[in-house]
Amino acid sequence: MFNKIILILTCIGLISCLPSFAKQDEASSLEVRQMQTRTYEVKEKKQLMEAIVNVLQDRGYLITESNYKLGVISGYKEDKEKVFLGNRYVRYETSVQINEFSDKNYKVRTSFIRKFIDYTGTPSGKKDIKNPEVLYREFFSQLDKSLFIEAQGI
Repeated sequence: MFNKIILILTCIGLISCLPSFAKQDEASSLEVRQMQTRTYEVKEKKQLMEAIVNVLQDRGYLITESNYKLGVISGYKEDKEKVFLGNRYVRYETSVQINEFSDKNYKVRTSFIRKFIDYTGTPSGKKDIKNPEVLYREFFSQLDKSLFIEAQGI
């Protein structure tokens, strides 16, 4: 009888913890979105798109899609990573979405993913990017500089 009571209390305790796990997932997704998004005040969407393309190309990305109407820019770059017995090839892909939310104010959201490439050139899996905070901070810092340079006409 005592074992049944312990079992029931343990189950109730575990069940009561479930909502806190769900809240943690929502918070982490919100944190990722905040990391990926910045707001910019520029004269035209075209100016912002050109600056983003310049930053991506400066970082070694090949632009695969650019749609002004939708405000989408996509690209990738390939690189080697050292592993225990040699190198493996990695493909970094990015997608940038630009949304106007008021006159001359735009939200820019970018995402980066890392895929492994097998010997045939086919992506064979993906893995989280190490230090994503640094990656997004560097991207948006370069975008800030690019917009400043364009605004100054340099």
